[in-house]
Amino acid sequence: MRIYAIIDEQSNSSLVHGDILDYFGIEAESRQYSLSSCSGKVMMNGRRASGFVVQSLDGHNLELPTLIECAMIPNNRNEIPTCDVAANYQHLAPIAQFIPPLDAEAKILLLIGRDLMQAHHVLDQKIGKPYQPYAQRLKLGWIIVGESCLSGAHIPKDASVLKTFIDVNGKSSVLEPCSSKLHVSDCDQDKHLFKTTTYDDKPSLSIEDRCVSELMDTEMKRDDNIGIWSENVTVCKLDSR
Repeated sequence: MRIYAIIDEQSNSSLVHGDILDYFGIEAESRQYSLSSCSGKVMMNGRRASGFVVQSLDGHNLELPTLIECAMIPNNRNEIPTCDVAANYQHLAPIAQFIPPLDAEAKILLLIGRDLMQAHHVLDQKIGKPYQPYAQRLKLGWIIVGESCLSGAHIPKDASVLKTFIDVNGKSSVLEPCSSKLHVSDCDQDKHLFKTTTYDDKPSLSIEDRCVSELMDTEMKRDDNIGIWSENVTVCKLDSR
């Protein structure tokens, strides 16, 4: 079965999609387990299977550990490395021949965790400039790490004249802006969001204090003989929300 596999050293167990188990006719009892991620902890049910062997396109084999069935394997195909991406970077061009073109039929159905350490061993690597993606050769082939964009934008699959995006420079474009791109610029001192003033490091008035202060400014008068007296005193209404 030809598939894409995720090499994830942050996972302590290797996961497999149910489509693989169904393809090979694995009939095992489903067992409950806890899955923790950035989204929190959830209880899952899945089969367990062993005896699988994964083979890279160049013929290297690795025996997989016990696989746990999981339907939540990340399916971000934008992270699949291709020979076209490598060919457009000077430091990655020499390895473009070792990276296959995108296979539209192959699905991302396997996640190899650190319970198979051999899959994470770095045998070689290609590093460019600090902001450019880099490549590593693992036992199962070359991988490319990093976001590959065209001047900070993603190339759309389909061009449409009915939908455009606004770039950071204010110009319209059919290219979807890259969410990983950060633009930093200096601000005018008079318009700076964090401009220092003489009121810094001073406690602010509460809603009640601010209301009373406004009430004294508008409804109270000072007499030289009897001090402060009230005229047309109103009630200040506070919103409990």
